[in-house]
Parts: sequence; structure tokens; C-alpha cells
Amino acid sequence: MSRLSVHLNASGNRTGFGDFLKTSQPGFFYSLNGNIRSDVDKLSPKTKIIYRRQSTGWQRLPNNFFNDDPVQNAMNWLTVKPKGESTNLLVNWALNEADYYDPLNEPSIELPPNPTDNQIADMIRKSTYLNMWMVTALEIAHQYGYKLSLFSFPFGSPSFQVWEYLLPAMKLGKKYGAILSLHAYTESGGMLQYNTDGSFTQNTLNWTLRHREIYSKHVPVDAQLPIVYTEASSSNGYDVELSGQAWIGDIGAYDTELF
Repeated sequence: MSRLSVHLNASGNRTGFGDFLKTSQPGFFYSLNGNIRSDVDKLSPKTKIIYRRQSTGWQRLPNNFFNDDPVQNAMNWLTVKPKGESTNLLVNWALNEADYYDPLNEPSIELPPNPTDNQIADMIRKSTYLNMWMVTALEIAHQYGYKLSLFSFPFGSPSFQVWEYLLPAMKLGKKYGAILSLHAYTESGGMLQYNTDGSFTQNTLNWTLRHREIYSKHVPVDAQLPIVYTEASSSNGYDVELSGQAWIGDIGAYDTELF
């Protein structure tokens, strides 16, 4: 069973979707806006579904993210019906049955090399905000029986120094049965890149195998959630540098390495 999820955008062409499910039996299916529960139950019942809603009402991140009260922001995001939507997010989740629900997409918290004191302070501020936002979301979701997919960080992100500030959310997520969502892309080239001695390049360790350092150095065992790479591809997407069988071969080798 693959360590990678398959990503479905409900606005796309679903021709062959049922045949794909039946043949591939993926471990995880990440559904953007689509209700695929009945198809999965019928054709691939062991597949777990991660669902996220993205629309005019719910963009990748809430308005004023990192710049207001994180508790109130999270409460509004999950419980208040935004303009243009017929429900709040919790009700939308109820209408799109899944195993996990992803409330955010790609919050970014970075530190440049040799950061200044102000840059470090801003990293701490944003990390503390994100942690409190997610703790609030976890508590609300738990009250309604939902399990969350946490963070969905961009590839090569966040800075390793961020993780210590996210441990309360990670520990609570472990208590409530959450998973950790990461993205794995490359700026160019394949998913696994090697030095002349056969070792992985630093880019590979930072971009597509980043979880190894996260869990070996920055997140203790009592905060380690199951990890799912909910987005993954060479050069930030299919048919950018690789397509067809070349892309399949590259992502397959990466999946084998994850095993």
C-alpha cells in the first residue's frame, strides 16, 4: 500500500475514477471539494479519505491569518457561514463524509539563513499563533467527532525551529487521532536526487525526505503523528519536467524509499 495519497479535485474530469480506485486501492485519497465516500466504500473500502473544502468562502487560509486572535479566527473559520456559502465548515464536512478533514493549506513560516532578532521573533509569533489556532480547531472538531489532518505545510517548510512551538497541537492531535499532512515537491529534478557517493543530496533531505529530520530531531515520540504526503510530485507538478511513465517511475521510486 502506497505511502502517498492520491489527489482528486472534484471540478476536474472524473472519467476512469472508479476503475482507478478498484485497481490501485490507494491507502489515502485526498479529496478537494468532492464527496467520494460511496465510491470508496464500494470499490476500495480500505482507502482512507482526507477532505478539504476550498472555495470563495474558504480560501487556502483564513483572512488575517497570523495577524489577529488565533482562537477567534479558528472558531470563525469552522463555525461561521461565510458569504457565498450555504453552510459553515462543520456542516460542509458533515455533507462530505471522510476519515480526516484538512482545515488549512500551506501556512508558511520561514527563517532565512542568519536571521535577525526581529525575524526570529516573527517566527515565534507566527508559530505560536498557528499552534493555538490548531489547538482550537482540534478541540472544536473533536466535539463534533471529526479527526483532523494537521498543517499541510509547503514542501521544504516550515523551518525546523518552528516545530518546538507546535508540540502542544501535535500532542493534542495524537490524543484525538489526527494525522500530519506534508507536501513534497522539488524546485527541479526528480523526487530523489543523489550525490556522487550515492547519498541523498541536501535538497532531497530538505524537500522530499524532510520528515526524517523532523521526527528524529525536533518532535518527540509523544507528539509524533502518522504522516501522509498529501501532495507530492517532481518539480512542483505533473508534466512540468516529467510526465507519463517517466513521472510514474520517479514517484514510484520515491514511494519505495518511503517504505
